[in-house]
Amino acid sequence: MESPALRHIPADQRAHLRAVDAGLPPPAQRARRTNRPIAAGNTAISRRVADLTRAYLTALGNPTDVALQAQAVAAAEMVALAELMRERALQGDEIDLGELVRLQGAADRAVRKLGIIERKREPAPIDLDDHLRRAEEAVAAESRTSGEGP
Repeated sequence: MESPALRHIPADQRAHLRAVDAGLPPPAQRARRTNRPIAAGNTAISRRVADLTRAYLTALGNPTDVALQAQAVAAAEMVALAELMRERALQGDEIDLGELVRLQGAADRAVRKLGIIERKREPAPIDLDDHLRRAEEAVAAESRTSGEGP
């Protein structure tokens, strides 16, 4: 959420202000990749890398730290390469499965290194009395519909 004070400032200048706030040089003095870490090409793999990078940066809270952005891009590239290699294996192309396992492991480590914590769903606590009551109601309803008595 951007601050209401910055809404009247054009988007390209807002990026410059964020860079100044983060201690970075102005955009004209930075590399193109630093200014646009999610720059996508026109191939399926480059769009996939852009999607993954965007997801990782969003999960990290859109950091302005260039090193963290580079780690997110590298992790996205490795994951996309592993996906591409798995796809080729499933299509019947001959690939070295050892290389696939090593690439997938490196991609997993790169994503873990970002520090994105996946939220694990806690199983809902089971109330045994409630569970037994529902089971008895289901049996009673089934016996009523079949015409048998309880």
